[in-house]
Amino acid sequence: MDIQQLNNKFAIPGHIEFGAGQGNFTIARIANANATAIISLYGAHVQSYIPKGQKEVLWMSPQSAFTEGKAIRGGIPVCFPWFGPHATDTQKPMHGFARLSKWGIY
Repeated sequence: MDIQQLNNKFAIPGHIEFGAGQGNFTIARIANANATAIISLYGAHVQSYIPKGQKEVLWMSPQSAFTEGKAIRGGIPVCFPWFGPHATDTQKPMHGFARLSKWGIY
């Protein structure tokens, strides 16, 4: 789904909306009475979390390439189905394939 379709189907004004983030990755901006967050649909990666009245609590690496095929660095990644290097194949990505996948509703 493109950003407009995501917003048409799932947006809740003032609470969740979809847009383009760094690297033109689709992001979900989430807000409620307690916090705001930004989650990239690339890697299902939490890039920002700000509790109400507080400052950003997540660190994002300035070295993140925000390029498909490269992992986003910092924040909260999804490590699946393994953590660290693959046990038998060093050619497979660190921490699994999930953080290099486009997530969405299919």
